[in-house]
Order: sequence, then C-alpha cells, then structure tokens
Amino acid sequence: MEKYKRILLRLTMKNGLELKAPVTDDISRAVAFAIKWVAVGIAVSPMLYGMAKLIIAVKS
Repeated sequence: MEKYKRILLRLTMKNGLELKAPVTDDISRAVAFAIKWVAVGIAVSPMLYGMAKLIIAVKS
C-alpha cells in the first residue's frame, strides 16, 4: 500500500484559510478560493433571507 499524503486545512481569524497539501500552488489557491466563497455564501444567506422577510413585511 502506498503512503497517503496529508492535507491540512485550517481556518483562523488571523490568517484566514490556510491550505497545506502535496499539490501545486495553483490547485491549492483554487481550492482555497472555492472554499472561501462557499463560506461567504453560507454566511450571507441568512442575512439575505432576513432582508427578504423584512421587505415582505413592510410591503404588506
């Protein structure tokens, strides 16, 4: 059996998202970019939902 390579993914307040993997820098940057945008989407969705509910309540 071949030895597996470790992938380290760490999210900190100081440095943001850190990705250490045995891949090229381009791939690791692309993965980090995608994960950041997914995290932003998850964070913004409840806010947009709340704004939509507020707009509906004001129009009613």
